[in-house]
Amino acid sequence: MLTARAASGEILSSIDASAMTDHANLFCRVCGLSVTFHPSSTGVPHFGHKTPGRCLFDYAENRFSRKAKQSMFEELRGEGALMEQSLGSVVPDILFLDDNDRWVAVEFVTSSTQMIDLEYHVRRYVSRGIPFLLVHAGQKLRENKKTGSCKSLPWAQWLSVIYFGRFYEWVDGADLQPMHLEWKGDGHALNVCPRTVHAFRDFSVKDRKSMETPYGDVPEGAIWMDRLTKWWANDAATGDASVPDATP
Repeated sequence: MLTARAASGEILSSIDASAMTDHANLFCRVCGLSVTFHPSSTGVPHFGHKTPGRCLFDYAENRFSRKAKQSMFEELRGEGALMEQSLGSVVPDILFLDDNDRWVAVEFVTSSTQMIDLEYHVRRYVSRGIPFLLVHAGQKLRENKKTGSCKSLPWAQWLSVIYFGRFYEWVDGADLQPMHLEWKGDGHALNVCPRTVHAFRDFSVKDRKSMETPYGDVPEGAIWMDRLTKWWANDAATGDASVPDATP
């Protein structure tokens, strides 16, 4: 986590805490239990529970997801974005209002994120009518040079179902790289979109129906999805992957 509450009630970011000398009496914003400040010389400084496993905030994070969260928040702060704002039963990494003053939740997924946690969070957003965007931040999927395919993980396949054939890799700030998994019989080939998309400017709310998949059930609800056409529907053999700007 990148925010904590001081004994005075003040909300501190991990950047704020880096400039402090006294890191005692810091508490989780969600459960109220004590947290410890973890400085970092190579990654993003952060807070962690002294007694793990007793809070909604105890889900998989790593240096990649923390960096992505901090970077996207800094870029979207001017749009009124909030970081780690509790919604009661779920705590999105980033929360912001779209052009129609509707809250949108962003969560970063790591390779160690449990599917049961992903499904739980998605159902909480759906129950509240909040469009959500799940973004992978971590070691990127890579094709094996010999086979031309990659071993995709359940989260990538599940996100591809949710977002109509695509999932998103974090790049920098609010810039994301759309990816498509193409089944080859012995694995998945990665089809990379020729352009990146901006999580605020290039996205809009889209409704999707419920669906059962081998990786996890997808509930009916609103998602936050880019406005690109299916770039993988073009002739990849000729390199004709024309993708229009993400405009309405």
